[in-house]
Amino acid sequence: MSEDNTSSATERRPDWAAFIIAVFLFVVAGLAGQMLLLRVAGFSIATGILFALTARGFGKRKLWIALPLGIVLSFVVWAIFSQLLQLTLPAGPLEHLFF
Repeated sequence: MSEDNTSSATERRPDWAAFIIAVFLFVVAGLAGQMLLLRVAGFSIATGILFALTARGFGKRKLWIALPLGIVLSFVVWAIFSQLLQLTLPAGPLEHLFF
């Protein structure tokens, strides 16, 4: 009877190698997307996509929440760096809409 308990516990154990590979692939995809979109879409949108893909990699299923949240947080960071600190970050259509 103890063999049944250990085998069922082993079957429910997550596959950590697959999880780590999935996280790595989502983060790398987000970084590649950010590098490709930074000049075209601007800092806020490109970094928002990075935020959403990283959140997805770590298990956040609702991308429709993560993507806008990432874009808003990235826009706030861009505004602080660009407007308050006078440091240059790539501006896209969203940044030009407000500043």
